[in-house]
Amino acid sequence: MKKYLLCVFTCLLGIKTYGQYQVITIETDTSAIELTKNSVYWIWEETLKGKDSVWYSVRYIKDTTQVHQEGWKKKNGRRIGKWSEFTLDGTWLYTIDYTRHSWTYNPKKFKHQQLKDKIKKQADHILIRKFGQEFFDHNLVFNFYGHTYIGKWKTYETGNYWTQEKYLGSWTEPTDLKPNTLVLNYTIVLTEDEYYNDMLQVELDSSGNLIREPSKFDIRLEEIVVPTKSRFTINREKAIQLCKQHPLQPAADAPWETTLRLGWRKMGANPGELWYQVLQQYDQTKEGDCHQHCTITKYYNVWRFNPWTSELLFHKPMKEITRWSQGCGQTGELQELNK
Repeated sequence: MKKYLLCVFTCLLGIKTYGQYQVITIETDTSAIELTKNSVYWIWEETLKGKDSVWYSVRYIKDTTQVHQEGWKKKNGRRIGKWSEFTLDGTWLYTIDYTRHSWTYNPKKFKHQQLKDKIKKQADHILIRKFGQEFFDHNLVFNFYGHTYIGKWKTYETGNYWTQEKYLGSWTEPTDLKPNTLVLNYTIVLTEDEYYNDMLQVELDSSGNLIREPSKFDIRLEEIVVPTKSRFTINREKAIQLCKQHPLQPAADAPWETTLRLGWRKMGANPGELWYQVLQQYDQTKEGDCHQHCTITKYYNVWRFNPWTSELLFHKPMKEITRWSQGCGQTGELQELNK
């Protein structure tokens, strides 16, 4: 694979291109390939036919023999196995094992990694206290998504707020400056192929304390409702089977839309609650000319489940209204049919 990539990249150097951005597509008997060129990298993305596998390789334009990062992923974007990252001069930065959720790094480049590791352990402890060990072991994964920055408290009329003074980079970026704020984004996992990135965020200072600031609008981590400290039992396949046992409006062969939701707005629906939602569209109406002004109403069968117990919380037909004006659309939340 690597020799083949190198040959292709070498040939591409002979193609005269204008501008910085370019996309080339190649179709073979066994795969579909998309080559993307920007100002810094050539990106090779090869999707294998008949398999849930995508090879992703990023190389530097200045030296196409040098890998920036590469590895395998699923068609849904989930990375699997080991991925490494290198600088243009070939210096190894780190290797992440997405299967084992672990990593190794170059200590000469990651000068403050010991602090980050310490804060990561503290974030784990906070989530275990909040959701329980069983939930943490089976439904939470840290895939090295997050960032660091330097912040400080500022006083406004509405209260004291922790504000970002200098962004230092993502969790996997080396920094010479010592961060005093570290943000970790955890993925909620239901099955191997069903996961929800960035559902839970933990923001800590360099001493391991949660950053707490007043908010009239957003739910904080400590305000999330946890009815039981156990693992989730729901997933897409199970939820669809339960929906079929509680049918609503006929929807023919309409696709099932499933998602895990968090009521993160204090003034929105179910503030602080986690629920699993299944939608199936059964009708749609349009009023007006959408080139000017129009209203599109979509009608859904809606099922909502308690993700811990798989209990059906409610099931009913609902509608979603989108209003378009001069090419701009705004979609509201699902609402009762009689509203």
